[in-house]
Amino acid sequence: MTRRGCLGRDSRRGGSLGREDYFVLPHHQQYADSMRVDSEPPRGKAFAYALRAATREAGLTQAQLAHLIGVTRYSIVRWLGGEGLPSQERMRKLEDALDLQTGELAAVARFDKAVRVFLCHASEDKPTVEAWEPLLDARGYDVWLDSTRLLPGDDWELEIRRAVWRADIVLVAMSSRSTSKVGFVQREIRLVLEAADERPEGTSFVIPVRLDDSPVPMRLERWQWIDARQSDWLDRIDAAVQKLLGAERDQNQQRREA
Repeated sequence: MTRRGCLGRDSRRGGSLGREDYFVLPHHQQYADSMRVDSEPPRGKAFAYALRAATREAGLTQAQLAHLIGVTRYSIVRWLGGEGLPSQERMRKLEDALDLQTGELAAVARFDKAVRVFLCHASEDKPTVEAWEPLLDARGYDVWLDSTRLLPGDDWELEIRRAVWRADIVLVAMSSRSTSKVGFVQREIRLVLEAADERPEGTSFVIPVRLDDSPVPMRLERWQWIDARQSDWLDRIDAAVQKLLGAERDQNQQRREA
């Protein structure tokens, strides 16, 4: 039997998949808007969006789907609401019950867990920053770097703005070249500061990364910087991310208890 597959991949992009690469095919138009790049679901919700679309396409009720994979209806309700993920065995049963390609839902779920990292830098520092991308990718981060994410014909300023606002962490590369440069990098930093102002107080969002001994710009002094010349700088990024995830868990727990 040929499986139809509910989830498509945006063929514009190459390389590793990100959550924004998944969208619902045209016959799911009512759900497509919530899966496109301009309206990406919040972190931890992509699997729920995909499951909802696939269930609707299959014409199954929550009770019917629960019966097919051997779980309670409450489990289905939780997954559809973005609370938790099924085990690998149940993921396979879901894909089978919904007539999806093997691993299709699992791929979306993997990127639900990825922390989005935006790399802010001046063009003069691009070779250095480009070398960070595979290092961060190897640690499981969903990295946004203009040279690999922007495609011909993209409205690059709009795409950068979207990427900053969706990021979980922004790494701002600082050097004597970037701090003294006039141009888009300064506008990009202003955009990062605007996004930071919308985050809860104390959230690890902006991390200045020093490339040389140039002073930290006054606008970024409120955030503790790290030095990319130190051997443990990536470990310190990991620690900042763990702090971020811990704060998110605490906020979710407070909402449940409210």
